[in-house]
Amino acid sequence: MQYYSNERGSDLVGLSVKCLSCRDFRIHVDPEFGNCFTFNYDVNRNYTSSRAGPMYGIRVLLFVNTSDYMSTSESAGVRLAIHDPTEYPFPDTFGFSAPVGFASSFGMKKGCYRSCFQANLIRECSCGDPRFPVPKSSRHCPAFNASARECLRRFLDYHGDFHHATSDEIYCDCKQRCKEVVYEVTFSASRWPALTTDVR
Repeated sequence: MQYYSNERGSDLVGLSVKCLSCRDFRIHVDPEFGNCFTFNYDVNRNYTSSRAGPMYGIRVLLFVNTSDYMSTSESAGVRLAIHDPTEYPFPDTFGFSAPVGFASSFGMKKGCYRSCFQANLIRECSCGDPRFPVPKSSRHCPAFNASARECLRRFLDYHGDFHHATSDEIYCDCKQRCKEVVYEVTFSASRWPALTTDVR
């Protein structure tokens, strides 16, 4: 089936995936890349493959409308982040770029600072930065709450943003987990479409 989305101003995205429906994708907004779509996010309905190779994974056809790009855009393409379904994706840090005009293939095998920054903010303001996920017991700072906005502004002014933290009072001891799921990814690309291919 074909899944097309122009939701919330996102670029037109065509996902050519057999036997999948729109409910298999979840949208979230990333501060760097805007609208992102997560596949296989529901741990209760998990898609798995018992065979290796490019013919036995998900195949996606994306239409990247470069005419909508701003003149300040440095590159054209899509950003892919492979992560555990229970973890929040950070494509700017742990992501791979797939350029326009190429057939890109990603192979993988099973192989904190932001969370710490958010925890400090929640401790001080009782709400979290809307750009990042919050624990289930917490909430994001609502935009319509003036006192929450002011607390967030004071926190960022004093400590700096997470990219450029200037305060020594935020100490984040980001140790490696004792146990975590790690995906080792390999990437390859070839020019697409071929001169002999007719995709009309």
